[in-house]
Amino acid sequence: MYSQYQQASDSNETVRQNTAQPGLPAKYGDTLIKIMPRDPFCFYAYWEVSGPDIERMRKKLSNEKYETSKWVLRVYDLTGIDIEGNSANNYYDIPVSRDWDNYYVTVKTANRSYSAAIGIISREGIFMPFASSNVISMPRAGFSPITDENWAEFQKELERLFEVSGALNAVSSIANIKRVIMVHLKNASYPNPVAQGISSFRRWPSKDKRSS
Repeated sequence: MYSQYQQASDSNETVRQNTAQPGLPAKYGDTLIKIMPRDPFCFYAYWEVSGPDIERMRKKLSNEKYETSKWVLRVYDLTGIDIEGNSANNYYDIPVSRDWDNYYVTVKTANRSYSAAIGIISREGIFMPFASSNVISMPRAGFSPITDENWAEFQKELERLFEVSGALNAVSSIANIKRVIMVHLKNASYPNPVAQGISSFRRWPSKDKRSS
């Protein structure tokens, strides 16, 4: 079976092959990362790290340490966490090439909140981010568990509308609403749809006439 992880892997390969588009600059000279949900189990991340910021990181670490560091996309699970704080439920790193600028990230659980950061990990295991992303909430997988409550609210609203219109004076329960509507339609003076030439209300010709 074609899994969601295989789909994300294929998507990453396709995006990297089609990154360059005619008329659009490959870089904008900014340092940033943005993420957006694709489906309940996958979100898309794209980023850019400017040349000056790379050089500042290189000088901070020394050229040797920078060259031996690994580029990673760090994903944070922020479900139920105050985004103003610095904590996270957990995180994991996805190795990326320094030449990449986007990635489809698969997650195991839907309906959770995530953020990401693009950066490098030194030989000592220290993560140094270039940029941090926005926070997203992944959609639910499947239908909403709330059903009866919505219908109950709809029925209450319908009853309220009939009460305001005075229709409930003529009915004993909500079950009689259809009968009241049909009576009002029957007694109301509306243009004859057949006379207006509306094809949806025309009758089919008899079998004898169709065959002639």
